[in-house]
Amino acid sequence: MVLQFNEVVPALKDGRLDGVVTNWGTAIPGATDWLHVHTDVPFYSSAFFIVMNQARYDALPPDVRTVLDAMSGPALVDRFAALWGVWDKPMLDAAHGSGQEIIEPDATTRAAWREGLRPVSDQVLTELQGRGFRDAGDAYDGLMAVR
Repeated sequence: MVLQFNEVVPALKDGRLDGVVTNWGTAIPGATDWLHVHTDVPFYSSAFFIVMNQARYDALPPDVRTVLDAMSGPALVDRFAALWGVWDKPMLDAAHGSGQEIIEPDATTRAAWREGLRPVSDQVLTELQGRGFRDAGDAYDGLMAVR
């Protein structure tokens, strides 16, 4: 079932949905009135890119490049990490409220799920490699190592 964001809570209320797969940062006001059990797993990755044409960067005065360099890389990653916590807070707070339960599967359970999903992961990686992303497997392995 594909729903627009504002249709999720009415669908929960009407019994058309039994659950939702989303991240903590997607605040769905009222969802915890209908969803009382939450499974907390790292199931996705997000990538943010702020890019600049190399020639334009090279044309900037050295002091401006120094400021941009200081504000990017690890410094920018740290800023996004802090913001991510702010974005997650409303739903996490609601999920930790009265009458709510959060399940955090252990490493063994997550490994079993990952193994069960391996055929799907392998198919996606094969498709990506077929489209020219030769390092798809290495990228996937790198993401999995972070978890």
